[in-house]
Amino acid sequence: MKLKCLIVDDDSLFISELKDILSDYLTKIFFKYSIETINHDFYKIDYNQYYDLIFLDIDLKDKNGINVAKIVRETNPEYNELIVFISARNDLVFDSLSVHPFHFVRKSHLEKDMKILFKLLTDYFKNTLRLITFNYYGRKTSIFQKDILYIESYGHNLAIVTKDKQYEYRSTMKEVLELIGTSFIVQIQRSLAIPISQIDMVEKSIVYMKNGKSYKIGKKYKEPLLQKYQEYLLQ
Repeated sequence: MKLKCLIVDDDSLFISELKDILSDYLTKIFFKYSIETINHDFYKIDYNQYYDLIFLDIDLKDKNGINVAKIVRETNPEYNELIVFISARNDLVFDSLSVHPFHFVRKSHLEKDMKILFKLLTDYFKNTLRLITFNYYGRKTSIFQKDILYIESYGHNLAIVTKDKQYEYRSTMKEVLELIGTSFIVQIQRSLAIPISQIDMVEKSIVYMKNGKSYKIGKKYKEPLLQKYQEYLLQ
């Protein structure tokens, strides 16, 4: 897997410093990665381009970084892009919470905040980039856990639906939940399970996903869902 990163900041010297710090960290975890940078023409950002990790200055010269983050979220709602806000203005940390950033890095405390961020990222990558291996048409097939959108069962067959493909094979919901782990996937109907990390909100008997979709929650699955979702939010 190649991790794609983007740094958006109007300070070219800071971009260079942050890029070096980020490279030192990513080299220890990923065999392949790329770091792209943008330090001008912020109105020309290609929002259809997908990045796994985005460092975004909130206080850009000619554009509000929070608004940029909102457009990113709206353009690619099916993806779980990690947005890290960076700013010399510490007072903007609360304003940034409106777009659910992964973290907030203060330029005045760069080394300290980046150490904290890297620990959080390491834990996140360990949990979400785990490979799931199963038999698909007679051969071993592996997919990244983070790419799963939902899992649906059809009698004795099962479909694992990802961003790029649907894998249908003979299995049961119980077997696939044991394979993936219920700390990541939660069953909400007899024939449907979803990633906890992609839940945006649970309201009454409806679960709303970050990609804009919503699903009804079966009565027997509501309490376990709420419990697991609460545990996830407290992590």
